[in-house]
Amino acid sequence: MNKRIIAAAALVAGLFVHTQGFTQVPISPSTGASTAADATTMSEPEKAARRTWRAVIRNTPVPAGGCFHVSYPNVAWERVECKEAKPHVHHASRRPATPAPASVGDTNDYIAGVTEGLITEAHGHFFISGVISETNVPGNLSPPGAITGPNEYSLQINTNRAYTPACAGHVNCTVWQQFIYSINSDCVLLVDCTPGLYMQYWLYNWGNNCPSNWAHPAGDSVDCYTNSQTISVPDIPVTELGNVMLQGWASPANGTDFNDCVFLDYGGEWFNAVCAASVLDIGSVWTHAEFNVVGDLDSTQANFNAGSQITVQLGIDNISNNVPPVCLLASDVAASATYAGTWDTAETNNLTLGACQTGIGPVVNGPYSFDEPYIEFSETSAIPSTPCLSCGGGSPVPPPPPIEP
Repeated sequence: MNKRIIAAAALVAGLFVHTQGFTQVPISPSTGASTAADATTMSEPEKAARRTWRAVIRNTPVPAGGCFHVSYPNVAWERVECKEAKPHVHHASRRPATPAPASVGDTNDYIAGVTEGLITEAHGHFFISGVISETNVPGNLSPPGAITGPNEYSLQINTNRAYTPACAGHVNCTVWQQFIYSINSDCVLLVDCTPGLYMQYWLYNWGNNCPSNWAHPAGDSVDCYTNSQTISVPDIPVTELGNVMLQGWASPANGTDFNDCVFLDYGGEWFNAVCAASVLDIGSVWTHAEFNVVGDLDSTQANFNAGSQITVQLGIDNISNNVPPVCLLASDVAASATYAGTWDTAETNNLTLGACQTGIGPVVNGPYSFDEPYIEFSETSAIPSTPCLSCGGGSPVPPPPPIEP
């Protein structure tokens, strides 16, 4: 029997025990991002039940390819409508690896590298402090008309680039895969945008004539990209980042109807999932992972208010879960790559990287806990010496919570 199914069965039993003695929250017909903010008013038994419920869902495989949703306290995935993802681009870094920029992203980010086996799953979440606002702004390479404005950002888990048979017949071709929550996933003439959850696939150095249903990004006649189907998800305020977890899952292609999935968990209230057959067979070569909150759409930047502090936690599952990953700077990875170009995101945020540490769980941070190997690092926006009251600065920022031994 699949170990995920065994674990889920045990956790379901635990969920039943935990949920006795208090009133369960009714299931809302909406997946709106409103209830997780009320976590501070929950009883301790309810918090424990929701933590167990998250563990159950994380260990309960979706039944097939497609789009799915589940709300607390249900433990069965419900199929929902898939949509065709719009051709919005989240490109890999296109700048030289040196000198590193002051912002995070675009060759200046931390990468989790495994030393044994392949990554099968990566999940990222945050501890935030002092985050009041965020505005998406164009970067140096953003196309004309890039979507900008408040509370416009993306969450990305990105794989390494490598060769797979998807590149067959094309010299120097490599594949790259992204797992994305995008605020601007579905737009009409760059307005009336709604968020989406999907996977984006890349064939780098493919050359002219992209495969059917693939396209060159604007100004690029060499690389090709396409998207999975997408599921509509709520517009989550940036102040709620501490209640969000993004998860990417990939396994080597084995003839089943789905191998790759992207999941979004909001505060123990609901999960959404998009699963599809492998396009790139990324599961056969996945050895590095990147996770962060950055601008939404090609080369944009997420600008956080002064005084923002974000601790990024990226957990991974691989063949040997008793060996911690290593912290790598994206610029170092690019310098040592055996192919031209880097593979971390071209989108950025305006924060400054701090130190990175690695370890093996358990890790408890707000509503989330996990036992896998992880990397953790900080990124901050300094408070100016003269407080800017209009941009949210001027008050001390508490340190992130300690990692439990």
